[in-house]
Amino acid sequence: MILEERKLQKNVQDRLNVLLERDTRFQSEIQYLQVFYLKKFQNIIDVEHKERFNNWLQKAIIEQFHNGFLMVEQYYNDENAYIDDVLFKQPEGMFTENIPPILREMIQPLIEQGITFDELIVTKTTHELIMWSMEYYEDIRSPLKQMSFDLSCFGARQALRDKGNSLGYERIRLETEERKLGNIGDLQFVNPQMYLTINHASENLEFWDIHYWSTNLRNIQKIGQAIVITEPEYLVTKTKISYHLQILSSIHRDEIDQVANSHMAKLLNYAEPFEIEYNLTLVNAFLKQE
Repeated sequence: MILEERKLQKNVQDRLNVLLERDTRFQSEIQYLQVFYLKKFQNIIDVEHKERFNNWLQKAIIEQFHNGFLMVEQYYNDENAYIDDVLFKQPEGMFTENIPPILREMIQPLIEQGITFDELIVTKTTHELIMWSMEYYEDIRSPLKQMSFDLSCFGARQALRDKGNSLGYERIRLETEERKLGNIGDLQFVNPQMYLTINHASENLEFWDIHYWSTNLRNIQKIGQAIVITEPEYLVTKTKISYHLQILSSIHRDEIDQVANSHMAKLLNYAEPFEIEYNLTLVNAFLKQE
């Protein structure tokens, strides 16, 4: 059993090494995740700790990714393993959103045996980073734990991508409408933790809800909404597009700006900067949808 587990771990490491060396999409995704999570903690960590923290965090990011990939391989090592084929045919946004509940389902039997969620998800390096960081920063445990689950899910996503490809599945081709902020037939991720779903679309209006990814450990779902209005009175008002972002005030301003900037970059395909009106509203909460 020990030899088999070591072989499995080596196979996972070899696969990730190949991806890091040869797959430009994978290289870009890892770099994107590293930049996102490093930036996420920059406003928390003091200058004298940043170099040590950042080096530690980059190691933790790779280790967490490996952990998620390995858990999928361990799951498929069981002859009773089963995942509905529908998953492998879903467009990228929906596929990504469905990874966390699948990973939770995979580890549930181990939790029932008495192994805790943290023991399964948080790797040794991340645990050590959490313990060290808590000596200096009171509220850092939760975001680091959230990061550890996010990255394990990204690792699991890559493993399941590989599985779908090896089984010959192809993603459903979207035939739904492409609007200014994305295709309404899929979930539109704006960063590793947030995505948009279409609420309403008409000729001059698109209304998107903003959600946390299903990795969210605090069970927060809707966190904002984005409304894009193509102004019919453009010649009079000189405003071609009105963009309204309403989002939770508890979200750090840097992340709010990142969401707005990603949307503005898309809107600039349809209008000049001076033709776009941007409005931001911060709210305390959104009503839970039944």
